[in-house]
Amino acid sequence: MNSLYWLLLALAPTDAPVHASEPAYTSAQRTLMFGSWADAFSAEKATPDAAAPPPRLTLPETSPDSPATSACVPCEARSTRAYTPPMFGDLIGKFGIRFLSVDGGPFAIRRVPILATSGGIKAAESESPRPTDRVYYSYNFFANTTVDVDPAVPPISVNRHVIGVEKTFLGNFASVGLRIPFVNLTGYPEITQANFADMSVVAKLALVNNPQTGNVLSGGMVLSVPTGPDYILEDPNTERTDVFHPVQLQPFIGWILNAPAGRLFAHGFTSIIVPTDGRDVTVFFNDVGVGYWLYQPALAGQLIQGVIPTFELHVNTPLNHRGAFQRPIGFPDIVNFTTGGYVLFRRAVLGVAAGVPASWPRVFSFEVLTTFSLRF
Repeated sequence: MNSLYWLLLALAPTDAPVHASEPAYTSAQRTLMFGSWADAFSAEKATPDAAAPPPRLTLPETSPDSPATSACVPCEARSTRAYTPPMFGDLIGKFGIRFLSVDGGPFAIRRVPILATSGGIKAAESESPRPTDRVYYSYNFFANTTVDVDPAVPPISVNRHVIGVEKTFLGNFASVGLRIPFVNLTGYPEITQANFADMSVVAKLALVNNPQTGNVLSGGMVLSVPTGPDYILEDPNTERTDVFHPVQLQPFIGWILNAPAGRLFAHGFTSIIVPTDGRDVTVFFNDVGVGYWLYQPALAGQLIQGVIPTFELHVNTPLNHRGAFQRPIGFPDIVNFTTGGYVLFRRAVLGVAAGVPASWPRVFSFEVLTTFSLRF
């Protein structure tokens, strides 16, 4: 109490009493009588009997979902639910009819992958409904693409490499992305080739992008342009070779939904791909996935910021040219499962997954894929 009295006395306005019974003193008088308030406080502090206990530091309560105070972006994003890894995807592409010889035998009708469409043209391929600043690389291996549709043909495998970039604007509510694919068909000498496939531009706008809940509702357009080789397909009904290569327009809707209290989330895409040439197939896509934050670091700044296993269901429904054996181009009803997981680092995200078909005819026997992205 003595220290408080001297402090009030020293800080009081000139000629103003601190207490009603206290006479007014000038600053000079006050200094001469009592010294400075700092001296008085130091003297009081030095007295063992009047020593005040040290202040107690009370930390605010935190939870796994509390906003992070670190500069670590993925850790902060995880805490505020403002980051969800992209979907892996599943689509190998489209197939067409060719007259090909097997092992030097007579030429026959064969159903083979169309390289230009095998470059990841589907909206859900390595994509998140949330606009994100990133550069990324993805690799997909599709084994034995003729397993059910043409067993007489030697197994044809598809190796797909995609380099992509995405940049946000409008306060992270919109983004523009570019996919640059390179595809290699192997296993059958008559069609073995390596070439650029069709590049895709992805425009995305989030109508809802809540960084607290992590929920997102977005829409946009995937524009796939004919940068790959032309479709060269034979139609045995007309004995004519068709050479065409349309632009693909694909409007889409994407969403992310996080559990109100927990580590579970779901995300998905609905899209329809419409070619500018009626000889090509129009396909309706529905993709949904669930993920779980299996690991979250207790402290910010750790090397690994999260481990997320995921499971995805993909339903691909043709609206015309329906069936694997349509000529010159066809598309069967396809259902695929993809499961894998992501490891999140401070700025990088690594994902590994595998996929299997769940419908007949199978358009591949199995798929293995990996993706690596850097966020900026």
